[in-house]
Amino acid sequence: MAMYESLRLELEQLIAELKQKETAAVYTVPQEAIHAVKKAKHLEKLLLDLLDVVAGGGGIDIRGVIRREFGLSKELIDRMDRWTAYGKELFEDELHEAIDRADIRAGKQHLFFAGPVSKQVLAEALERLKQLAHAAIRRQFRPDSAGSDVYVTMLEQALRFYKLPATQPDSGMSRYRLLIASGRLYAMAGGDIAIAADLKACVKAWYQSGPHTFLEQREWYLSYEHVPEYLYALTTDQIRRLQEEFIAQISEAFAAVKAVPTLDRAELLKKTLEAVISWADAAGPEG
Repeated sequence: MAMYESLRLELEQLIAELKQKETAAVYTVPQEAIHAVKKAKHLEKLLLDLLDVVAGGGGIDIRGVIRREFGLSKELIDRMDRWTAYGKELFEDELHEAIDRADIRAGKQHLFFAGPVSKQVLAEALERLKQLAHAAIRRQFRPDSAGSDVYVTMLEQALRFYKLPATQPDSGMSRYRLLIASGRLYAMAGGDIAIAADLKACVKAWYQSGPHTFLEQREWYLSYEHVPEYLYALTTDQIRRLQEEFIAQISEAFAAVKAVPTLDRAELLKKTLEAVISWADAAGPEG
């Protein structure tokens, strides 16, 4: 047993030394990686993947996109926080230049649009995607200085992109179901409450300044349980109208329950009604 204990201690010592060495290591960005970005063409997939990250359910982490697009090793990309300052700045600059020269070729428009679009729409889509991509790169490479403005830029450009005709996914107002859910905005903000609040303010300004009414329609929600995710974007009057729609439905269901009463259905209706009534507390004083 003493021999085994000695072996265990040697392994622990080796592991500690390797961890210390790994922590102290500084990584140089290979010239071939920088060259891969410099010579990159046909960047539609990069723009699409960055849009998917920004509009997805997680936070903003584009390391995987960069690794796949430009052929970087996982070991290098996972240690981005320990790249040499010069190499990191050079690589970031090349990424921004790559985005500047990106285009959407005729044969790749189907990645972004469900059907043919005009040159004007295509040009605007490209501009929205480029601004979103630049902000995502700044967030990845300069996280300490990426304030709310960077996150708001990403969200605003995604909202403006999806407003264009025939953009993918072509599913009407339901495309916003994930994008503007409060839980997703919190995840996008990396759990930062202040940034999440600014993202919510951005969505509310977008919704209130446009012709939108879908958040006030009962049919838009998969269930009453999903409604609280979107109340932050509504005014007191809009919440009241939404409540009235749901309560009208509950009243109809209650009539059916009275005709054929069952405990489970009655308790579910009571739970639903109490939840709907509580929505009035979600509107802020400015609502």
